Amino acid sequence: MVVEYLRVFRYGLNTPDTATSLCLDEDFRQKRFLQATMTSDASSNGGFGIDAILRGWRFRSLHHDDMEVRLVRLEQSDEVTTTALVNGYTTVTKRMLLNSLPQLTDAKNEAKWSSAWKLIGQTLVVLTTVKLQWDDAQTNLSVCTTRLTC
Repeated sequence: MVVEYLRVFRYGLNTPDTATSLCLDEDFRQKRFLQATMTSDASSNGGFGIDAILRGWRFRSLHHDDMEVRLVRLEQSDEVTTTALVNGYTTVTKRMLLNSLPQLTDAKNEAKWSSAWKLIGQTLVVLTTVKLQWDDAQTNLSVCTTRLTC
């Protein structure tokens, strides 16, 4: 189920600013997948419930235009916990830099941040750990958390 979760969200979540009827169908498919595989009160970095998980994916997708998640390795930590090590790929954009580093808009510091602008168009690879836990009583996943791996 962990591999399927990563496959379903491989390219993030479709965002409203690029929504077409096909995107909305995909977004709905992703939500249906979570409803079928997660407990209704599943814990995530963004809170509890399926909507919290979707908000996390939507946030990432809004800030990363061409995000892709690729599985590196799966580890079975214990009987109920699976940890996935994934590489997240994205292209650095002006919007990403301005959202992450709002001080770039300060004209007084333009020279200071000139090297940041050189990153535009470069591929950024971020190693991330995804932890999923199984709830035997509800026969669904109950925890889905992520953290950057340095």
